[in-house]
Amino acid sequence: MADEMKPLPIGAAIGDEVSESSALSLADVSAGSPNAVAFTEVYFEYISSMTALQPGMVRGIRVFRLLQRAPWYWLHGKLAKLHGFSEQVSQIDAFLSHSWHDVGWLKYVNMLYLSNGSFAFWMSTLSSLLAMALFQVGVLPEWRGTLWTYWNCQWCTIFGILAHYLTLLLCPRQARVFLDIACIDQRSEDDKIAGLVSMGAVLKSSKSMVVLWCPSYVTRLWCIFELSAFLHSQKTQDLKHRRANLKVCPPMLGPTLMVTHVSLSVTAMIYLSLRGSFGDSTVFIGGAVAIPLFCLTFYSARAYFRSIDVLEGEVRNLSIEKCASHCCREGRPHGGICDREVILRCIDAWFGSVSNFDQYAQEKLQMALVDQLADAVFSYPRIIMASAPVLWLALDRAAAEAQHSLHDAAAALVRFVSWWVAVLPCIANVILRLSYKLRAHCGSFALEVLSSLGVVGLAGCLASAFLVLERRVVWELLPSQLLASLLFLGLTGAVNLCLWCCLPRFRV
Repeated sequence: MADEMKPLPIGAAIGDEVSESSALSLADVSAGSPNAVAFTEVYFEYISSMTALQPGMVRGIRVFRLLQRAPWYWLHGKLAKLHGFSEQVSQIDAFLSHSWHDVGWLKYVNMLYLSNGSFAFWMSTLSSLLAMALFQVGVLPEWRGTLWTYWNCQWCTIFGILAHYLTLLLCPRQARVFLDIACIDQRSEDDKIAGLVSMGAVLKSSKSMVVLWCPSYVTRLWCIFELSAFLHSQKTQDLKHRRANLKVCPPMLGPTLMVTHVSLSVTAMIYLSLRGSFGDSTVFIGGAVAIPLFCLTFYSARAYFRSIDVLEGEVRNLSIEKCASHCCREGRPHGGICDREVILRCIDAWFGSVSNFDQYAQEKLQMALVDQLADAVFSYPRIIMASAPVLWLALDRAAAEAQHSLHDAAAALVRFVSWWVAVLPCIANVILRLSYKLRAHCGSFALEVLSSLGVVGLAGCLASAFLVLERRVVWELLPSQLLASLLFLGLTGAVNLCLWCCLPRFRV
């Protein structure tokens, strides 16, 4: 978190225990002097006891304010202004632990999906249903010029896409989180000092910790201190709650989910824009146009699994002795207190020794990896949410068919829902396993492209096989489209269930 902040300079006295003066000059303190030793002891006492230096130091910022304001302030180099939106709290919903040495936009996209992803799915679904109702009562007009009259409603897809991304960006989530640059006033050196000294109290007041992992995380002393303090504060919790309260987010999680959703949304819009001009070939032509996006989806999934490999190796070799801090690089300017000395003393007091902490942290993070970063990330519900554009297409088709026949509308709805809840999860399950097996770099750009095209081609073959099953087998067996669609749903559902139950779990 605070690895970019300067080590604690002695610009003001920390409590009456240290000095009778409320503003001890830096010139009065030198490394190793009695004053510096006294300040170090007070610094250690406050942090190790997880006590705030003064009232009002435990602060949080509402998630929606952070997500809406941060991009603007970041572009203008004014992130410190976020502090004006923080507020004093007694408890923090989530402590965001991260390193400032890595890419900011990746962390932002991860926060979008972690905070608003599920809500965006539900809001987009409700918006699609609303569009369907408005179309049925004549408020929304028909789309003219379509050769297929059963695509004269395209509002559900449009409403769904708009609602999803607007909710993702503007959802008014009220949860309060701690982010260093927003909750510690950066304009005053004294306030930064007080914020660092009160960091133990902030972590003690946090219900959960979200680790926005990145390659430099395990090398930053303050990041590892945050992790150690949070683990120490959770020792009284049972194992189930401790696992749930520590969340580890690899850098490629949010981008992978976003690329998948964008790819399907663009494909849906291409499919609708063709307006049935190519008959049964429309779905293949739309898919071919979207091939670059699906290649990017596959590449993102491979990058995600590579990041898990890197993360696992970093956790296995985690050692606080290898971590660096600002004072390690810059020395002790003006006789400042050494962060490293204080942090190591705190960890020694909490865990008995630094080596005990290393082992404890490795075990807890490893459990978090197994629980959260393999099957749980690409779980069935998450794949369903990422495939929401197929549901919006289903509602469009059903809305158009309902103008002529409710039977046909029900058949169309069941058919598209079959693809949404069964066929696409089947294909995704296979592709994710291939992404995991082929996660290593191919060595050249040409091989990367060929690898992606090969897997996308396999996905197309699987989709074609299901389409043949539907149209050349199931439709030939039953004269009723509704019964045929229900049979197709049952068959694909059974295949989907077998794949999810029988395929081996991802091993982290």
